[in-house]
Amino acid sequence: MASSKAKKKKMVYLVVVILVILMIAFLYINNNYLTVSEYQISNCEIPKEFDSYKIVQLSDLHSKYFGEKQENLIKKVDELKPNIVVLTGDLYDERTNDDESSINAAVDLISELSKRYDIYYVTGNHENSSDYHYDFEEKMKEFNNVYHLKGDKIVLSKGNSEIYLQGVEDISFSYNRKKYYKDLIEMSDNSKVGYNILLSHRPYMIEDFLTDSNFDLIFCGHNHGGQIVIPFILPNGVYSPSEEWFPKYTKGHHILDDNDLILNRGLGPSKFPFRIFNFPEIVCVELKSE
Repeated sequence: MASSKAKKKKMVYLVVVILVILMIAFLYINNNYLTVSEYQISNCEIPKEFDSYKIVQLSDLHSKYFGEKQENLIKKVDELKPNIVVLTGDLYDERTNDDESSINAAVDLISELSKRYDIYYVTGNHENSSDYHYDFEEKMKEFNNVYHLKGDKIVLSKGNSEIYLQGVEDISFSYNRKKYYKDLIEMSDNSKVGYNILLSHRPYMIEDFLTDSNFDLIFCGHNHGGQIVIPFILPNGVYSPSEEWFPKYTKGHHILDDNDLILNRGLGPSKFPFRIFNFPEIVCVELKSE
């Protein structure tokens, strides 16, 4: 009888251990398996010289590493052979490391990618809350082809043709909803000619802004794909930093008022430390002239 009870206890312990191992494996895969989402965007404003032009978007790294010195993430980007790389904020997060090392994951990533690509980035809310934002900005000045966009209009040239790229600072840097919206409108007013791209960390206010916008393509992040996805029931996720519970826009390609909106699910975690059924994402957009 005692032997039978001991066997049952061992069986229970074994089942618990197996379940724990499976849970750890499940969470590890969900938070480390890099996926690529590829989109083709056609527009009559895209010059023929820019046909098949590739833009890789990375977002919301939150100080996370993918392999030593970001080697796994860098390899995935290289396989896509982009023309440029754009970063849409929250590259580092003091909750990961509460010291200067919090910026290392982003610095390691950018230092390597900048050897091969022009990189354009905008801030997110976590850059604003970090004590090491100044240190990060100083590090970025060491790289010749890394550009922090703060409303600047960048001309991207290919052959004799041009398209235009702008980026807006996160709203947390302005502390003023009206000023943020005014800045967006002013940037849009400078974008009435040619094909225009905007980098913005948050999709916040973007839906309203698009009705007045001259931007053709907008890249955003911030919403983390809804963080926890319940397949077939809540495909947009349970929670996002912008809209809190059951958000409307968390990922994918949306066409709003004839403008293309790309929402990146991001790479790292949010307030909740795990992504569930919501793998880290690299976005690659290929422009097609009509």
